[in-house]
Amino acid sequence: MGVDLHRIGLGISSGFGRNGFGNIVSFPSVSFPAYGSFNSNLNDVDYLAGTSYTIQSVAYFEQTADYIVKNDGVGGTYTDYATASDITYRTGSFLTTNNQTHDGNFVTLPYGLGSFGTQQFAGYDYTWNGSPYGGYTQYDAGAIQTYSSQIGANDYTNTSMAANGYLVNIYGSDLANGKYTYYYVNGAGTYLGSDYNGSFHSYGTSTGQYDGASNPVYWDGNGGYYS
Repeated sequence: MGVDLHRIGLGISSGFGRNGFGNIVSFPSVSFPAYGSFNSNLNDVDYLAGTSYTIQSVAYFEQTADYIVKNDGVGGTYTDYATASDITYRTGSFLTTNNQTHDGNFVTLPYGLGSFGTQQFAGYDYTWNGSPYGGYTQYDAGAIQTYSSQIGANDYTNTSMAANGYLVNIYGSDLANGKYTYYYVNGAGTYLGSDYNGSFHSYGTSTGQYDGASNPVYWDGNGGYYS
């Protein structure tokens, strides 16, 4: 008994083909928008060609821009960064931290005695400066405590009201008489100075100076001297 073998012809042309049963079937044609054609807009997003600042390992861009999103020709899209427009500096707060403990509300003592914090803060509030120069500013955020008691070193030279308040001129040399001013925190960002603390050099203590007759000079216990 003979078996006739028939070849099944397959062909696709212009969206048509034949199935195994000899029937003609059609396939839908697929086409995509042309490469580079308009798809959509992106508004107020990071301007990546501008300046960024890295804070705690995160980059923050100081400007925003609008971009055109285009078709890639195969069903997807891409952002055309060359179309950046409406480039604008950001404003307002953009980050607040609570793990950057630091001193704040500084006060500056007189007579070059230094600058000292009066409060401790948990972190910073970061705020954009805006146009025309950009950048950002750190502000103290999350007050933890206000310091109390002494700030800085005792001042044996000046009172809180006058320079050289504790100096005595002894045969051409200005020497501190033993009294001092005590500076202390009086609240957030403020301080007070308490004058005439401590004691004069005790009676009979050498000043290290000599009088005109080459006699040693001593403190008299009251801020003065004798020889």
